[in-house]
Amino acid sequence: MVLNVRQKQIDAVVKLLHFNQPPSGVKADNSTGTYKVLILDKFSKDLLSPLLHVNDLRKHGVTLHLGIEAVRQPISEVPAVYLVQPTQANVAAIVADTEKELYEQMYINFVPAVPHNLLEELAEGVVKTPNGAGRIAKVFDQYLAFVALEKNLFSLSMPRCYAELNDPSARDTEIEATVSTVVDGLFSVFLTLGAVPIIRCPKGGAPEHIAAALDAKMRDALKLRNNLFSEASSGLVASIARPLLVLFDRDFDLSVAVQHTFSYKPLVQVIACALLLCCWHNSRIWS
Repeated sequence: MVLNVRQKQIDAVVKLLHFNQPPSGVKADNSTGTYKVLILDKFSKDLLSPLLHVNDLRKHGVTLHLGIEAVRQPISEVPAVYLVQPTQANVAAIVADTEKELYEQMYINFVPAVPHNLLEELAEGVVKTPNGAGRIAKVFDQYLAFVALEKNLFSLSMPRCYAELNDPSARDTEIEATVSTVVDGLFSVFLTLGAVPIIRCPKGGAPEHIAAALDAKMRDALKLRNNLFSEASSGLVASIARPLLVLFDRDFDLSVAVQHTFSYKPLVQVIACALLLCCWHNSRIWS
């Protein structure tokens, strides 16, 4: 099974740029769809950077892309596509945009899924605005909470994740928040691929905690009749060719980072080779 996480994420981003509909075709000027404005936050900028260049955005009708925190002027008769994280600051900015009547229609894409309390906050703020509800065309949950650097390499863009999980002074709520972010990111990766992984991890510590939370989240998603994995994979969830997800803590061998040039891609390749040898001798790892 060939899993190209970068191409899958590009396809998902292109679809959301066309208001979550498949592109309708290429025009004579090498562009597609309706002209639109793209509104981004910091995370979504990092997400798009390795995927699409400015010329690529123009081909899909994006004439202007702006930061949600920037001072923006009204643009009449042009729809706006928002790709932002579900935070209180971003929700407040969206409500403020409806009050200022910046755009004719607003297509809101939250990365990842927006919590219920923030969705209610958005609804309450928009309803209080004159004609605000009429400007919000649709709200979508986009499970794209990762940065695809190559076809088989991605990052969750969490530079302080190790420190947050191993800080002895960290509160339980802070650790749970970090674990939840990691789980959302990994869930997004496999949902984008349309594949349910087999999860393996060492006992104890953060890897087991993350593995258990991810397993529970995937099981809950698969219980639904029209589950997200079925939609993403066109009904191929039950395929026998399932990827193997192995979770390790970075402190299992800290001396490597000190003694050698350290990067994740060679490390993952070495681990993958070791796992293939293990699978050769013990097929139960795939059970």
